[in-house]
Amino acid sequence: MALRPSLLTVALVGALLAAPQSQQDEHGDAIPVKLVDGGQSVELAIDGFSVAEFLAFAQPILGVPVHSQPDEVVPTTLHQLGTQRVARKDFRDVFEALLRREGFFTWDDGDDAAPVIVVRKAWIGSLYPKPAFTPPVITLEELASGPRRRSPFYTVTFPLTHIDARAQLVATMFMFDSALESVRHVEGANALVVSASREHLLALRDLLVQIDVTGPEPVEYRGVVPPRKVVLPGVRQKEYPAGTYGLQCALIVGERSASTDMKTSLNDVLREFEIAV
Repeated sequence: MALRPSLLTVALVGALLAAPQSQQDEHGDAIPVKLVDGGQSVELAIDGFSVAEFLAFAQPILGVPVHSQPDEVVPTTLHQLGTQRVARKDFRDVFEALLRREGFFTWDDGDDAAPVIVVRKAWIGSLYPKPAFTPPVITLEELASGPRRRSPFYTVTFPLTHIDARAQLVATMFMFDSALESVRHVEGANALVVSASREHLLALRDLLVQIDVTGPEPVEYRGVVPPRKVVLPGVRQKEYPAGTYGLQCALIVGERSASTDMKTSLNDVLREFEIAV
């Protein structure tokens, strides 16, 4: 994931940060990004400014260095009618959304002592374009709690028990953007390796949940079906900002009995020897 800026990148960003007055002269008194309301809010009037100018004025508000490639950010002009005002705590989200709309990815790089925000075109290369970075690998625990570093995509391994990973591969591919995200089965291991946005990864995690409803209280299993359990498709309710919606899940409703095993064994024998009944 590490990506180091060129000297030209550093020189460009340094020049933009050192000379905001020249940018103001080009656009009159307009400033694309500035603090208002005593520093509690950020006002954006970005129409007509280049991405390079936007980054230069946004950097002091973000509070960490911003690295980019001059040949990507200088020619690109932002377009947005009117003025937008957001809470300062939400500015990073708006910053990323605006750049994503213009075809840029942003992610955290560097170490904790010297963090940076990298801004790159989503696709690089002309003949065979490819994403500009490799998604960082995180654990299921990090996915749930929130990754320490921001990134448009992450890679997570979902180990499965008593669930066929190949079958899940086919069943879950529809959830992902085939151009940017990927889901694949690990040969030799019953697991799925998924590179996708955190929202899609959380949706897959919830889809793989198995709920045992045979006792007085529901018991959840993620990616695991205990042996000899009887599973049926079901729906669980989940709260979202827009309301309550039902998500598909698997319900464990019982356990296979000895008579069920005998019937299954008999059916297997009849199929194997092609005996008509």
